[in-house]
This record gives sequence, structure tokens and C-alpha cells, in this order.
Amino acid sequence: MIASDWAQASAPQEYLLPADRNDLVGRYTPDRPSLQFATLLDYLDEYEADRVYVESPYVDFDYRAEYSHLYARGFNPPPDKCERLLFFKEGEFLGFCVVRPTYKPVGRTAVRPPASLEPYVTCKAPHVVRPYGLRFEVDAWPFVSQDGVYGRCAHAAIWAISRYHHLQHGGPKHSLAGIVQAAGTPVATDKTSRSAGLYLHEVADAFSRLGLPTIPYQPNNTLDLEATLCRYLNSGLPIALMTPGHLTALIGYGYENGELFFVQSDDNYGAYQRDTIRLSGKDAWTMLLVPMPARILVPGAAAEIKARLVFAEQAGATEATEPTLDALTAEKFQYRT
Repeated sequence: MIASDWAQASAPQEYLLPADRNDLVGRYTPDRPSLQFATLLDYLDEYEADRVYVESPYVDFDYRAEYSHLYARGFNPPPDKCERLLFFKEGEFLGFCVVRPTYKPVGRTAVRPPASLEPYVTCKAPHVVRPYGLRFEVDAWPFVSQDGVYGRCAHAAIWAISRYHHLQHGGPKHSLAGIVQAAGTPVATDKTSRSAGLYLHEVADAFSRLGLPTIPYQPNNTLDLEATLCRYLNSGLPIALMTPGHLTALIGYGYENGELFFVQSDDNYGAYQRDTIRLSGKDAWTMLLVPMPARILVPGAAAEIKARLVFAEQAGATEATEPTLDALTAEKFQYRT
């Protein structure tokens, strides 16, 4: 049930944390729990956030696109406006969340990575918001949950990667409706059922139509896969990860007790989740796609071959000596692609 005063014009409403946490849950997830919203509140607990301000009404670019393409065509459409939550700790801006009046309420969201994962998130972009004439900025991964009707997990992952390239590299800005169109699965005017998921070729085609042609990788050998993924993540290039029936994004990596882990954005849970490579089982990694922004034409492995030659040349290598990379790095250098 949507609050009776949803998106009514008002001065910013303040919630104090952690005291008013249940009030936030009661307003934005009154009928059913939202794992994405609960995860967001867990992040706020880790930040030790103390204030949440509600900007209402809020006209959101992405939700308006969904609304005009689908919801407005329904017999009893939801409200056409959102509310935006702004998070603070002792006056420091931590991020925002656009809350939609839909089945899954967490819309466009950007919050700072939690401290436990922040050093390992390599794909962050600046988000600027201007509520009530003020200006705030946060570096974060753009996150959105599928709404369960118009967009599914694949659309959400494609949207997040596309929006990241827009914010970080100046690429085009695409709404979720634009993602659906790019995937070749537009919604008919008489649509009465939920959107279906996307096949691998539809995901690849969608990225290409958005100006982000992909390089595919089949996860066979764990060691080779680790090196491949780390090359792109070191360069701030997120990776679309396909598992049976699901699509997510890899946005960073790190080591814990000598073991490699990845930071994953999963629209079913939240923007920052830990994951490890799995080559078998029901959640096995079946395919990885690296969307490449314009003017980057060389795969990571090919770039590394050239880099090794340049590196050796700069280190004074000659045909007579031909020092190996291991010999060079053993004494003075660290090598990172």
C-alpha cells in the first residue's frame, strides 16, 4: 500500500537514525519486505549514518521513462512521481536513493561503498545531486533494482553499467526504457504480463546498440580468468557476469587471507556484495562480457603483451640481455595491468 501522502509537496522531512529506522521501513516497504531496501539500511548502519532527509515530490528521469512506457497504460496506474532519500553522517553526504511507488521500490541509487569494501571497489563514478538548491556529490556505483514488471535483472545490470560509463566516461545517458528498447524487447501497447529475461545474445546486442560493444570470455580456467578480470577492473571497466537465470556486474576485487574475492552489484541484493569464482553448480559463472567504451579497441590480454614490451624497453632491456618480466619485478618493480 502506497502512503496516502505519497510525493506531496512539503519541506524536507527528517528521519533520525537508528531511532527512526522502523518508520522508514514502514513508509517504503509497508506490505512486503524489500531485500534491496534492507541492504541499503544495513549500509547506513555500517556508515553510522545519523540523518535521512526525504525530498518530495521527486521527478526521476528513469522512473518517468518506465511510467510512460508501461505503468501509465494500466487501468489503475501508480503515482507518476517518486521520493528521494538523502543520507548523511554528521553533515557528510553519503548518497541517495530514489524510491518508486512500485512492487520493488528501490530505484536509482548511489551510496558510498561500506568501509569494509570501499578499498576494493574500482568502478566508482561521481554523482551530483541538487536538492532544494543545494549541491552534494558522492563517488559510488550506480544501482537500481528491477521493478519486477517492466525491467528484469538483465535490464538492471545493463542499465547500471551503461550509467556508469555515462557518468565516468561521458557516454550517452540511457533510461531503463532505453535499455529495454536496445535489448530488442520493446513493450507492446497492450502488454499485460511481466517482461521476460534476456538471452546472452540479447544482452550483447543491447550493449552494442548502447555504444558499448562487448568482449566475451568463457570461464574455463580459474587462474586465467582471475588475471583477465583483474586487468579490466584495474582499469575501472565493469564486467557483466552471467549465471543461470541471472545477470550481475563485477565492480571490484580484493584479497582476504590470500584468497581472491570480487565485489558484485546484484540487483536482487544490493550494490556491494562479495562473490567468488564458481565454475560449477547452480550458481556457476557461465559467461562474462566486458563492455568497452568508445575508442578502446584492444582487449586486455593484447594490451598487456604490448605493455610488457614497452616496460622491458624502458627498463633497459636489449636483445642480448632479454630480461624476463619476473627478473625485472623481483628487484625494483611491481607489475599491474
